[in-house]
Amino acid sequence: MKKGLFAAIICSVALFAACDNEDEVAKKYEVTVNVSSQTVNIDSLGLILNVNAVSENGKTTSATAENGKAVLNLVAGSYSITVTGSDEFYNYVGSSKVTVTNANTSVSIILGKSKPEGKIIFKELYFTGTPQSYWTDGFYELVNNSDEVQYLDGIIMGIVENGYGSPSSWADEEGNLPDYYPMTNHTVYFPGSGNEYPLEPGQSVVVATRAINHSARELEEGDEQSPVDLSNADWEIFIPDQSFNPDTDNPDVPNLEIAKSKFGFDFMPPTSGGSLILAKIPADSTMESFIINNTLKPEGQWMAALCVPSEYVIDAVDVVYFNEEQNICKVILDSDDAGYVCASSSDEEWADPAYSKRSIRRKCTKVENGRAYFADTNNSSNDFVQYGQTPVPHRTFTAAD
Repeated sequence: MKKGLFAAIICSVALFAACDNEDEVAKKYEVTVNVSSQTVNIDSLGLILNVNAVSENGKTTSATAENGKAVLNLVAGSYSITVTGSDEFYNYVGSSKVTVTNANTSVSIILGKSKPEGKIIFKELYFTGTPQSYWTDGFYELVNNSDEVQYLDGIIMGIVENGYGSPSSWADEEGNLPDYYPMTNHTVYFPGSGNEYPLEPGQSVVVATRAINHSARELEEGDEQSPVDLSNADWEIFIPDQSFNPDTDNPDVPNLEIAKSKFGFDFMPPTSGGSLILAKIPADSTMESFIINNTLKPEGQWMAALCVPSEYVIDAVDVVYFNEEQNICKVILDSDDAGYVCASSSDEEWADPAYSKRSIRRKCTKVENGRAYFADTNNSSNDFVQYGQTPVPHRTFTAAD
């Protein structure tokens, strides 16, 4: 973990005030953000707040402040303000909602301890698909970002059920998310008894939806070629016994195990955006008992789901679902991901990424002796390259972003 406390405020704009004259600059009001903590002396650590206000088109404006206080100049609207930071030992996070009307206002945010940096984390995610409506070329690359050998055995990978541009149906009446993540589609995990599948420091593995050469498929009229060859993927997600759209199993690539299936033909987040987690079950639990004890069907839910407690999550990426209204509806708790990221079909702003051949990749912070290290502050707004990227399995880095 990097020494010195830093923080970022991500202000998500749900609504901007309209101006009577299109050329008139919208009136701004002061929002004073006061940050405190019951566990760390903010003044002694010299807290620096980096402020980002996200507009309708996904572009940001920034400002900075120090000593636990920031004054934001914002137009009228509803905002979700999140503060994250870290010192030598811990990460910290706090959040609050505020509505700016026609007067200056203030908001107080208390920082609590968040999770430490992960060891095995997502490096790159590709699930947006290829025109026309070809979605089976997805891959999920995991990397050991620590300086010690880690093991893939028993790590769960899952897609979090979301509201598709609306708040999660699993939230309470006040909009608060539960302390667990309901899985949708197919939830998978790495086999092994604990130390069968080592991952060396800096080493990554590519998990393919289908481990074939997608860039060499025969095209139909109007199709475009996929950008990826996954025939040499390290792992594959094979969903057997499908009468419609049967899956393809590459016998030369080992398969992940299926923890629980809810619906769907492949392991596939929505092509416009879907959040993912990695989790590690307790050492004294078996996968079978974990699945049984954590399959829930609360009142109001139409199907039971495997619900992974937040305490077992080792990495989470809140990929917000794109829609025309630009609603930003998080489904990951701030303690697991204080920000969010969007896979966009544009290099400069948010645009629907469905079937755009674009991926989301984590920022490289440094390269030492040929090994790349990646950003991991538990804030996807900071840790990932914003907007879409060209997917590259086992991407190599020669310099930091």
